[in-house]
Amino acid sequence: MKKRENFSPEQKRKEKENREVRDRESRPGFGNRKLEGPDRPGT
Repeated sequence: MKKRENFSPEQKRKEKENREVRDRESRPGFGNRKLEGPDRPGT
């Protein structure tokens, strides 16, 4: 088991960025070229 690296501010910032990017890319016409693979089935 790792120590709680998940809760470091840097990690939280990265996670938030990732979520925002994913959110943006999940909308049509944004970054779909990346999400056509197995990454996001059915979107």
